[in-house]
Amino acid sequence: MILILKRHTLLAIYSILFAFLLFGVVATSGTTYLLPLFLFYITLGVSYFGFNHFTTKISIPKFRRLNQVRDIISGKHLFIVSTTLIILHFIQLKGVPALEASLLSDGDAIALVRANIAERNGQLFNYISSFLIHSILPFSILILYFEKRKWLYIILLCLASFYGFALMQKSYILTIFLPIIVFSLINRKFINLALSFSIVISIIIALTFIANPQIKSNKSAPAPPPPKTEIVSPPKEVPPSKLTRVLIGLKNRVIITPGKMISTWFENIPEHLPYQGINGYSFITKLKNIEHKDYGKEMYLLVKKDKAELKGTMNAASFMYEYAYFGTYGLILSGVMLAFLFNIVELLFKGNFELKLAINLYSILILSSSSLTTLLFSGGWGLIIFLSLLFLSNQQPKQVNTAKQ
Repeated sequence: MILILKRHTLLAIYSILFAFLLFGVVATSGTTYLLPLFLFYITLGVSYFGFNHFTTKISIPKFRRLNQVRDIISGKHLFIVSTTLIILHFIQLKGVPALEASLLSDGDAIALVRANIAERNGQLFNYISSFLIHSILPFSILILYFEKRKWLYIILLCLASFYGFALMQKSYILTIFLPIIVFSLINRKFINLALSFSIVISIIIALTFIANPQIKSNKSAPAPPPPKTEIVSPPKEVPPSKLTRVLIGLKNRVIITPGKMISTWFENIPEHLPYQGINGYSFITKLKNIEHKDYGKEMYLLVKKDKAELKGTMNAASFMYEYAYFGTYGLILSGVMLAFLFNIVELLFKGNFELKLAINLYSILILSSSSLTTLLFSGGWGLIIFLSLLFLSNQQPKQVNTAKQ
């Protein structure tokens, strides 16, 4: 089992993720959509092992120029880039959204603050923020830990924590810290693991309380006057604690909601939203100079008409985007594309299981709620892979294993 995980890490983790997606789909819509889902997964498995037959015979050549660049730059330079971009982003935002939302008591008003962050960013900082959250910050933290730059590491942990909190997305803080959490866990760096994990949990709980003001104000109605005649009342049901409600909400968000989104997309495509064809890809519409319709936003407007002013998105698993473009053929295409990408990543990180898992785990998990092309480019998966090759191309697994806090 361990050998399979090391050789086929991405496919093994994705298979577990897919099982959770199936659970969510069945929990919300029964067995209606199991057949197309299994079509996708079977295509993925067959294509993966077909590609793997050839990639196992390929060896990556040494990139001398990358190593020369690596000798010039270090984690210190990434620290400077990260802190500069964070400061510039706060200037662009003209405030801290999470702190603004914490002063509000209306749930819709809080959701509107969060929804308007993208507009406050502007187009440029939407991209910069995405690269910061998904690539630059998580990799910078990891490389500073490798290089044992203790104070820079601690400062960046604090800055990254506040930055992730400020943008009001619980997934952001997990994105930033997951690589260092995974690496610390594998290498039994328990102090660093406890520090990172506690930061993530604390911020997720804090953002959950901010987004749900009804949890903060749990005021019960005044008790009625005692009855004149003595009546035996049934025992009062003890309401769940605030922490219990938070954990239940997180369970639904992580396990049930992704499957529910898949069911929603199947229900509405093509009945209410037609297949987009090749125009579903934003880069194609840019080349054609035509308007691109984001089906995540279109689905939100369709399903939540009463909350259209919140400008939300209703994203789904990566294979649902190809389904939205090409129908059943899109599920087959998505399986082939994902299988090819998994093989490429396995090849690039060949012989370095720890880094492969630490660098790529979050991106695999986020395939449950993002298109593959978005995740690779504006989502930062491609950038963090490039940073890994640039900074760690001359790192041997043994050297990485001996890295100490």
